[in-house]
Amino acid sequence: MEKTKLTMGQKLKMFREIENLSQEELGQKLNVSDKTISAWENEERDISLPNATLIAEFFNIPKEYFVFDENENKISSETKNKIQKYLSDYEFANKIKTIISCCKEKLENDGLPYKKEYIPSFNFDSKNFETFGVFDEKSLPVKIEHHKGLSALDSYHRVNFTNSNLTDLKQYQYSSAALTKFGLFDILKRFNENKVELIDLIDCNNLNIFKNTLSSMKERKYTQKNIYNPYSEGRDISQEYIQNQINELLEKLNPNLSNFWAIVVFLIENGAYFTKQVGWGDDVVSWSSAKDIARTNYIYRIAKDNISK
Repeated sequence: MEKTKLTMGQKLKMFREIENLSQEELGQKLNVSDKTISAWENEERDISLPNATLIAEFFNIPKEYFVFDENENKISSETKNKIQKYLSDYEFANKIKTIISCCKEKLENDGLPYKKEYIPSFNFDSKNFETFGVFDEKSLPVKIEHHKGLSALDSYHRVNFTNSNLTDLKQYQYSSAALTKFGLFDILKRFNENKVELIDLIDCNNLNIFKNTLSSMKERKYTQKNIYNPYSEGRDISQEYIQNQINELLEKLNPNLSNFWAIVVFLIENGAYFTKQVGWGDDVVSWSSAKDIARTNYIYRIAKDNISK
């Protein structure tokens, strides 16, 4: 395996963390500000040779190692062991970050509304995935070993990177119906207080997500509060609310989606229609919306033709 090489800024962060020093604490010892330490670590400012010498002396490491990666043999065995452990954790963390980054990219490519609950979360202390977000453990490009804890309810997942390709997005295929035993939208219900609604799917390219979202919305009750009686349950506006959302989605759907026409057909067949405004006078003071049946039927025929091609 190729040895991990760090820049001077990364080495500075490594030795600071190995010695359990904050940026402020290290800055005080080196007589510089914590902002300077941060700038050095993030490669925003070069570390001058005099400062590099000062840092190497403070951490008791060869200046040649800190600057040029040379004279590593002069580092003490204790420090070498600390460096080896740090680099092992560093490589591991980068692999996890790559996995999560690929998951984000997959969701963005599918146009799924971006929420933190969709992304796998990882506990770097225990080195376990805490959730897989909307992904299944089988869809991650790593081997997941399932373990049972002390109790039957206590289970966790350990990561194994053997023979894994962390950049192949083709491995991130998932199905909205069979992600885990719960299914995609059951997971979203468990993790999201703000439920996904049709209007969130303007850029979504997955027809199954539209179907599940519409079905999920029909199971909910939407009410309009009575301003004169705030303690009342409110008027049930579920049908009107869903109708307005499905109409708005039909008009705002991203036309660049590869499944655009299939989604249009689905929306119209489920009651969506284009609206038109009607009124009178040059200075219109009264408008109302009406179904634009002609336009809806016209677009529907075009959509069906494009699907059949």
